[in-house]
Amino acid sequence: VPPQDLWIRKRLIDEIGAMVEDRAFAERGYWNVAWWRGAVRRARAGERGLATTLWKGFIAEAWQRHFVDRVRHQEKFSVFHDPVRYARDLRQSLSS
Repeated sequence: VPPQDLWIRKRLIDEIGAMVEDRAFAERGYWNVAWWRGAVRRARAGERGLATTLWKGFIAEAWQRHFVDRVRHQEKFSVFHDPVRYARDLRQSLSS
């Protein structure tokens, strides 16, 4: 039995349940929210064999929230002094 099974049953099922109920989870558009909610209900009812799948979804969503969502809300700035001029110069140098 993978360790995720114990982690989920003993400690993480409530966090995973809260995650799949969260609006941000549904709004991503790539999760089948009804399936995930059902999987959490089944895991809470004692069904085995869901740990690896729940773990992968939990980690993917945690990664998304920690890295992608945080960056999305940061101020954007160009690493180039004049991005339009840089793009034009780059296209010209590649076509030569």
